Amino acid sequence: MAIAADSVITDVDDAKFNKAVRSWANGVKNKLAASARSKTTKGKKTQRVIKTKEEGSIVEKILSEDIRYSVKINYGAIERVSFSFPRHGVFWQKGVGKGYPVSNPRKAVDWFNSIIEQSIPELEEIIAGYYADAVVNATQILIK
Repeated sequence: MAIAADSVITDVDDAKFNKAVRSWANGVKNKLAASARSKTTKGKKTQRVIKTKEEGSIVEKILSEDIRYSVKINYGAIERVSFSFPRHGVFWQKGVGKGYPVSNPRKAVDWFNSIIEQSIPELEEIIAGYYADAVVNATQILIK
């Protein structure tokens, strides 16, 4: 039985996968920034410098303007997406800080978790498509 050369999958497109994941991460970053802006009428209008004894001075930026993402690539494909933002975003999400301990929190503001939860299914589809192609390639399943 002859096998057509074009019927064997020989290349899993890492560049296409990486582009799709980066696009997803950028979209989530924009949604997080919009969420942070829309959930408050108060908050920082400008960045400020906080002086600490241990660390010197720290610039605390406006949350919605300082959300970033980064990726880690392993063997040519993205294996991790991380989001970073000013630490007061964690306090706001949890409802703690400035005299509000975890045991007696103020009202938590869900600006982060709900956006991530809503966005995960899209990332799952991107990953499933990529790894389905990789599995087919790894097992050398022939498609006619």
